[in-house]
Amino acid sequence: MQSEERFRRLNWLASELLDVPMSLIGLVASETVIWHGPVGLHVEETTRPCAFVEHTLLHEGVFLVPDASKDPRFSDHSLVTGAPFVRCFAGMRLRLNNGVVFGALCVMDTEPRIFRAREIRTFEGLAQIAEDIYRLFLFERQSH
Repeated sequence: MQSEERFRRLNWLASELLDVPMSLIGLVASETVIWHGPVGLHVEETTRPCAFVEHTLLHEGVFLVPDASKDPRFSDHSLVTGAPFVRCFAGMRLRLNNGVVFGALCVMDTEPRIFRAREIRTFEGLAQIAEDIYRLFLFERQSH
């Protein structure tokens, strides 16, 4: 199974477990974010800086935005002011074993909300699985 399919399945699971309509994994490069296996959004690549992702990459642990429309950092973002009208955002940076940040797992909802402790723990577990998938991808690439 290819990594893209693994990421898509993980995003589907994140959407189901956290009851959110959108989930995606972004792999960051110097000037772009490549989105893998998105659920609920049709996006393949965005330029950096991408406000939600940039804040996620700088944040230790789960980065939460309960209502982006009321947060001055994001209230004028195109995903907030236009379709899909993101309100709630949660993101967690993804790291390699050596600590290098390579991306972020992101979920979004069209309704404002506060994640409960159980949901945050679930999200942290899903981010660890995303890291494992990427490590497996790197291992498979080196083996060929």
